[in-house]
Amino acid sequence: MKKVKVYLMMSILAIALCACGEDSKEQHIESDSKNKSEKKQEEVIEKEDEETDESEETETSEEVNEEADQEVVQEEGFECLPEILNASFEDCLMQIDNTIIRQDNAMSLNEVITTLQNSGEEYIFKVDDKEYNPNMLVGPRSGVVVYVYKKGESYFIISANNKSDETVSGNSEGVMVDAIVLGSQECAKNTYYAKGFRRDGEGHTYTSVKELLKDYTDFMSEKSTDVMDIYGEEYQGIEMQVSLRKGDVPIVVTFLFKAEDGACVGAYSIVFNPM
Repeated sequence: MKKVKVYLMMSILAIALCACGEDSKEQHIESDSKNKSEKKQEEVIEKEDEETDESEETETSEEVNEEADQEVVQEEGFECLPEILNASFEDCLMQIDNTIIRQDNAMSLNEVITTLQNSGEEYIFKVDDKEYNPNMLVGPRSGVVVYVYKKGESYFIISANNKSDETVSGNSEGVMVDAIVLGSQECAKNTYYAKGFRRDGEGHTYTSVKELLKDYTDFMSEKSTDVMDIYGEEYQGIEMQVSLRKGDVPIVVTFLFKAEDGACVGAYSIVFNPM
């Protein structure tokens, strides 16, 4: 009987110990699980923080790049030089980028190209899709057209003529520039004529132009017509022309306005040079 009691007590004790062991094990598992869960949450939070930091860094980098792009755009613009701003139309001057060109048959092709090459801007000169050769031959009383490229795009065109009765090379002083034709919207934004008029008409209206041209009223004519801006957009508008002469050379300065609000959408000067 005593043995039975002893065995019974031992069994009860063993069961109690097992139960305590199981509770301790469960508590350990719960604690371990809780620790893992908390560690997992910390990892998730850290990961989210890292992603947020990376996102903020990316946004900051994009903002810096956008600001840099804006600075590049601003640097590409050219202000009107004082010599052009103070010039009269009879001076027959125009400015492209930072280069001043005379339109009155006073500059040779070689002089214009050399001036452009020394301007600090990078231009490529082509004739018939091939690089311009200054030693090319130009027949008597014949012309040559040189295409000027900038950043791989057609920028403007130089028309020149050999005024002599002999065949000469392109770099001869007798091959004179008689016209500059703008070839791109970017060039138009960087081209100025006398009194600071920009090719695209930016910054001017019918009223402001009339005020600036009050000394040319006797040489002025106007008509209602369709006008086109440098982007090819057409509007009902007003064409204003100032017709002048420098010796026997006609000069025609044209201004284009939108009829709707009087905004100037174009300004250019043409000098007609006799052969």
